[in-house]
Amino acid sequence: MRYAIEKRSLGLLVFAIASLLTVPKPATGAPANLLGMALPQAQQTDFFTFFHLNETSRQRDLARRVVVNFKPESEAFRKVVTVKATLDAQGKIVEMDLFLARSFVDGRVYAGDIVKSMLLDALPPSDREAVATLAAEIRRSEAPSGSPGYLAYLGKRNLFTQQLSLSSVRIENTTQDGEPWVLLQVALK
Repeated sequence: MRYAIEKRSLGLLVFAIASLLTVPKPATGAPANLLGMALPQAQQTDFFTFFHLNETSRQRDLARRVVVNFKPESEAFRKVVTVKATLDAQGKIVEMDLFLARSFVDGRVYAGDIVKSMLLDALPPSDREAVATLAAEIRRSEAPSGSPGYLAYLGKRNLFTQQLSLSSVRIENTTQDGEPWVLLQVALK
């Protein structure tokens, strides 16, 4: 009798393990495609959670769209990083702006991490390949001559724009309160 119970328990255990192994697993490693995503869903993605981005304020732009401002949770990064998400009437992200203090960009791997992540996570999948080299240059912070986008990121060019199939990329050197900043903007067309 005891053998029959143990045999049945073993059979149930094997069945349970086999069931777990055949359950389809969600795709991993694929960036989020933040442009076109509803803001609450976007806030659950790796981009927002990994960089600990917290909403700090909301306002309306000239087109009356809602612009949501985010800052990193860490005090060390709060003063040098700002993310702005512009929403359409349905609450979906149509534009993202990443502002980085030039002092943070120069020689800092962390700056390259967030720029690379925004480039690859925000853009539609069909546009990512076109910016993959730029993202890699920025992430590694090394390129012998550098692409025009990388040169803009380094501050050696004032402006870089790239029109993609569904979106656009802009890197611009600007100032805020008299201090140099870098703007990375991605937007749906």
